[in-house]
Amino acid sequence: MDNLTVLLKRLNFTQYEAQTLESLIKYHVLSAHELHKYSGVPQPKIYETMVRLQQKGFIDIIPRGRKKLFMAKPREFIQEKLLTYTRDIEKSGNDCVKIIDTIYSSEEAEEIPFIGVAGTERIQEYLYTLIDTAKTSIISFFPISHFDDKIISILSERDDSLDIKLIFQDETIAMKIQKKLPNVEVRVLESPALNNIQNFFGKIGDFLQPEQKNSYTFQIIKNIIVRLEEIFGLIVIDERKSFFKIPIPIELPMAIFSTSHEVVQFHLNGIKEILGSSVIIKN
Repeated sequence: MDNLTVLLKRLNFTQYEAQTLESLIKYHVLSAHELHKYSGVPQPKIYETMVRLQQKGFIDIIPRGRKKLFMAKPREFIQEKLLTYTRDIEKSGNDCVKIIDTIYSSEEAEEIPFIGVAGTERIQEYLYTLIDTAKTSIISFFPISHFDDKIISILSERDDSLDIKLIFQDETIAMKIQKKLPNVEVRVLESPALNNIQNFFGKIGDFLQPEQKNSYTFQIIKNIIVRLEEIFGLIVIDERKSFFKIPIPIELPMAIFSTSHEVVQFHLNGIKEILGSSVIIKN
């Protein structure tokens, strides 16, 4: 179990505030010298730390001639004060979440041309948020590697209130997802479009000169094509937000998030074409 100092720091107490308050709770009344001795806080920092704790309402400062004593408030008072403090923090956090949700959901919110998102973890976090905050619809053509247990859980919780369409390249994968999400419309491409692109590109290589096939540019393109299914993805939320996983660079996954009408419309048209080339997986 964490000690009191660690827990107080999580409630936004400074290191010195947490150390001195813990010492005062243990010994109740201490001089500056004793606080320094028991808490480990440098003596020049004791008084300013005590003033902050007094302002927060956790201690009293008692004059004793030219010196001062520092006394912790009664146990029940400190406990209730901390509970009130945590409730205030929680309420502020909840209020922030509501305000942020309002800003993102507002029709008058400023359009975002795009925000670049780099790294697998960051992309995954954006997916969690986008799916969890969707209002009306989700259309997704995203690599199966992103469909972890948390994504599945969020989709399962939202399937009654949203029009959800998930499109996959591989029928076996689509069937596995459909079993996990029986109330979601899971689809598979009728033709293996990405495979066709890969095969087409492979044949182009047969007609190139050796120096062209070994060129830096050709090798990058070849690597992209080989891994296209893994590094390409597109999801449109509420027909107002789009999230596009771009295939360059390869080693550092990248995506762009946008609410710009032109960008979202372009992505919406694209994913509707993909949707039109797919069929529903039956139960």
